Amino acid sequence: MPIPLPLEELVTLPITMGLTVSPDGEHVAYYDNRSGRMELCSLHLRTRERRQHTSGQPPATPRSAPVWSADSRALFLAWDHDGNERTALHVLTLDTGEVRALHHQPGSMDFPVHAHPDGMRLLVNSTRGGQMNVWQYDLTRSGEDAWTPLTTQPNST
Repeated sequence: MPIPLPLEELVTLPITMGLTVSPDGEHVAYYDNRSGRMELCSLHLRTRERRQHTSGQPPATPRSAPVWSADSRALFLAWDHDGNERTALHVLTLDTGEVRALHHQPGSMDFPVHAHPDGMRLLVNSTRGGQMNVWQYDLTRSGEDAWTPLTTQPNST
């Protein structure tokens, strides 16, 4: 017969979400709340070394997992831009810990979906233009020139 778990214990169990395996198969990136806040972490699968990459920057939404770069050296993230619940694309370089914002259109919400194996393009769900659509973000370009719509239908994603 199962032993009941008191509610006080149940709410203290750690939460892990948004797990993604790096293209080289050596790391897993994920969000967890072991620190008391939701943080972006990675785990080296062979050595079991765990690294925490953020300090209080929660994920934009549980369904917005980090996306690995093609070379497994960086993560693309959707982070709240200026605390206004409008997420912007950011890239976190794992070796240095540097976080850099990519181009953001005020008022839009951008969620990385997939990094192309060529390392130059990123598939993004974005509300730029008013509705959530699929866009390609060209990592070799900057500003509005980096964005190409792939769908233009309302509620296409």
